[in-house]
Amino acid sequence: MFNFTTTTFIHSADQFQANPNQTVNTFRVNGVNLFKKEDIVGIYRNPYTDPVNGKLTVTPTIINSAYTTIATTENLPAIARAHFRLNFYLKRSGDNNSYYSNDMVFKGKDFHFEWAGSKTAAQLAKMFTKINKLYGDIYLKIYADGDNLVFENDNYGLFTEANVEFWEEGSSDCCTYKGGNWRVLDELDLSATT
Repeated sequence: MFNFTTTTFIHSADQFQANPNQTVNTFRVNGVNLFKKEDIVGIYRNPYTDPVNGKLTVTPTIINSAYTTIATTENLPAIARAHFRLNFYLKRSGDNNSYYSNDMVFKGKDFHFEWAGSKTAAQLAKMFTKINKLYGDIYLKIYADGDNLVFENDNYGLFTEANVEFWEEGSSDCCTYKGGNWRVLDELDLSATT
């Protein structure tokens, strides 16, 4: 009459029992059902793999040297007066954490961190951690690892886009005014993921 099939995932050895109560050719899954041998199509075993946390690594020394190179060729202000912004999007995969929901129902959240002048990874980590605590994001960890500034999330987090920008001041001449804008200095290279 009905042909009903289902897939059951078992995550640990205490969730099932083979031949319970001295029955033959049966398999019990706790909270699901008792299965007979003729009703089982297949059993597949996947080995355990450790979860890998999502990480975004930014190197402030590279940002400083890249800006200095552009500033000398394009007559921009010195790095001591420069303003930088780090934008990234943290997408969620495999969970329904409501903290990462938004009006467009994407499971993700965008982050924006700004600073002025030349800063080390430790200085930026300290400053961004305070900002992060102010807004109550307990899922994003920010720390310095040597010369690198690291943003880390759990194994459900995926950094899908990121860029570092600097503020380019507006300019005017006798007739026109060109407004200031954020200019991209560096972007996340998704082809370099490991």
